[in-house]
Amino acid sequence: MDSNSAGATDEDELGSSSSKRIRLDSDLQSLAKYYKDKSNIKINKSNATETNEYQIFPPISSKIKVDSDLTYTSDRYAPVFNEKDKVKQRIKSFLENRSNVDQFQRETSYLFPYNMCKFSSIVYSDYKDKTKANYINLSDGWKFLTTAENTSKLNGYFGATFWNPEREQVVIAHRGTSPTNLGALWTDIQSIYRNKVASQISSAITFSHYVQRIFAEIDKEWGTHFKIFITGHSLGGWLAQICTFSVEYLTIIDDDKTYFVKSEEEGHHAHTVVFDSPGCKPMLQQLQREFDVRYDNVEKLPIDCLDITSYLSVPNRVNTCNPHVGKIYRMFTKL
Repeated sequence: MDSNSAGATDEDELGSSSSKRIRLDSDLQSLAKYYKDKSNIKINKSNATETNEYQIFPPISSKIKVDSDLTYTSDRYAPVFNEKDKVKQRIKSFLENRSNVDQFQRETSYLFPYNMCKFSSIVYSDYKDKTKANYINLSDGWKFLTTAENTSKLNGYFGATFWNPEREQVVIAHRGTSPTNLGALWTDIQSIYRNKVASQISSAITFSHYVQRIFAEIDKEWGTHFKIFITGHSLGGWLAQICTFSVEYLTIIDDDKTYFVKSEEEGHHAHTVVFDSPGCKPMLQQLQREFDVRYDNVEKLPIDCLDITSYLSVPNRVNTCNPHVGKIYRMFTKL
């Protein structure tokens, strides 16, 4: 009698344990499906075991995607940028001619605001026959590397990269609003005034990320220390501030190459100088909330420490739209 009772108890416990495990597996699957639909985390079932273990990746945002429609300049001055080996070979061709003494004596100072303003102005012209000279005829050892462009009507992004082999400096410049660019006007309304993510944000982040990744590989192979600067005017300056956040905190899932995720390691601390730009704090705070999923109130993706300097003209509807981040200098013209 006792043995039967004991046996019944064992079966009851076994059945209870089994039912609990089934409910737990069901809850895990439901939770995984919920987060996957919300695009907060990515669930990888390829490595799942019989006990339904899930591998959880860093937080992602379904709004910030890798722009696969970006096209890059392709000619003798700048090879196709997404063919990384060609670009790296172009960079190496300059580095191979430097001696150890040259590298030791290189200048490491920051760029003057005038230089950043010049690059912000150049990107308002297209890289075409009539205006190509703006990109080629550069002074002080600066060289043009490539442009990136998305020609879809509701995007219209354009950016360019310049670099200085002697000073080991790289400038990423983003184009601002043009009255004839429907995509730029749409970004102004959707992102700056309504604080919603438009496709130009993904384009600018994608371009900045690949520039940063290529020069990170160059630094590793050649022992260089290229410093990245980001700039832009108006909308271009607003995008530059977004990219300051992305190159420091975000990366791409290598086996996916569709979404950006929070990087496990801190990225590149870019120095950003923008001109007459709208305030970017609301959008940066939105990205901060989406990529920093925590249960406490400790901020691990701080935006106040981003190296951003804004030069603003007389207060107007553009540069007074939204709060700013970083240092602000107000410039007044003497009449």
